[in-house]
Amino acid sequence: LPNILSDHLHFPNVVSEIAEEFEAKHNVEVHINFASSGALARQIEHGASPAVFISANKKWIAYLNEIGKTVPEYEKVVA
Repeated sequence: LPNILSDHLHFPNVVSEIAEEFEAKHNVEVHINFASSGALARQIEHGASPAVFISANKKWIAYLNEIGKTVPEYEKVVA
């Protein structure tokens, strides 16, 4: 079950559309967890392991990199 954590204020429509397309194409269910970037980063810090983390705040990505909870070579800045 692919899991996406996404900043709820900045990306809900885009993330929902991408998830729907992915589900249809791959015949899987995608779980989306919308919350603030900080709340999502804290979830990852405490053991959540999403397939994708989308954050509007680069500070939280940097924090997760510092504590070894990301794979920096897969990090993408899109805006």
